[in-house]
Amino acid sequence: MVAAVREGLPVFEAAFGPYPRDHLRIVEYPAYDDDIAAMAWAGAIPYSEKGGFVADLRKPDAYDYVTATTLHELAHQWWGHQVEPADARGARFLTEGLAEYSALMAMNRLRGPTVGNRGFALAVSGYFRDSNRRREPEPAVVAVSSSGGENYVAYQRSALALLTVRARCGEENLHRRLRGFVRRYRFRNAPYPTSEDLMGALKAACPAKDWAAIEPTFRDPARRLFVGFEAGPGPSTAPAMPD
Repeated sequence: MVAAVREGLPVFEAAFGPYPRDHLRIVEYPAYDDDIAAMAWAGAIPYSEKGGFVADLRKPDAYDYVTATTLHELAHQWWGHQVEPADARGARFLTEGLAEYSALMAMNRLRGPTVGNRGFALAVSGYFRDSNRRREPEPAVVAVSSSGGENYVAYQRSALALLTVRARCGEENLHRRLRGFVRRYRFRNAPYPTSEDLMGALKAACPAKDWAAIEPTFRDPARRLFVGFEAGPGPSTAPAMPD
């Protein structure tokens, strides 16, 4: 956990702008809720005692979910605690979607493409697993709600759509616009940013032709594969993430 914070901070600062505090604490708490492994507070990452503290990563094929989870919660220091979204549909795109994208990007950077692609493949399989279980129409990324039944849209689909922007429009273009988004909205009072404000930043990162192909991934509530990826439900079909 500590190593993930120390390694992740410079990655996120380079991508999204400075971390605003002189400390970041990891706090262990009793496992009252088995469904929550960790969370993010401003300047702190509370971790369940049943989360990363009891992880056994000695097996060669074990996925380092402790680092992945810590990076996700660390990313909330930007997405949720610097940029706070409006209380409206699509808010979790700005918090969970951006945090999950950030964690996948940093995992690839810090642990290499083999581990990074494992995280990507898990996101793909998690999306299709929960999407196939859903009986109601799937919400669009830009309109995802706080309902627990829409977690796979807020986390996996949002992150995969952002990875599509990264692949088609370039990481530096995407991150430059996200840095500007943070500068514009960090610690801002009302009016708070909405998913449409984020969509404007993403559009500005892309050539018009690429954005026309990518935008429906965020807006089309029907099940839709992600532009630019030939991705199936398992690691064997997952493409390499760009470095």
